[in-house]
Amino acid sequence: KNTKDILSISREQVYRMVNLSLAYRLSGDKRFAEKAEKELINVCNYKDWDPVHYLDVAEMTTAVAIGYDWLYDVLTPSTRQLVVHSIDLFTADRQDVFRIFYFLSGIFLERDCQ
Repeated sequence: KNTKDILSISREQVYRMVNLSLAYRLSGDKRFAEKAEKELINVCNYKDWDPVHYLDVAEMTTAVAIGYDWLYDVLTPSTRQLVVHSIDLFTADRQDVFRIFYFLSGIFLERDCQ
């Protein structure tokens, strides 16, 4: 996937992750969680999240963090590991994005550190 200027994709992922994750949590229907997990795996396998553009990285990080947090209990261990690795890799030189990620995802970070 060519990741040049992916802001619209990042925003679409935020929309998808919020809706799929919320639909799963409200209904318990695993089809929503399974689709969200496929989306997570897809974007985490991108070459990068367009580090030249702050918002591209920030919004994709937000999408992935929401999916990770809201679906943690139903994600496979390999998907959890992929998400954590991708956020670390794609935001490593963007401390501003990483601060947003920590703020948005404090719940799951506490859980992972125990």
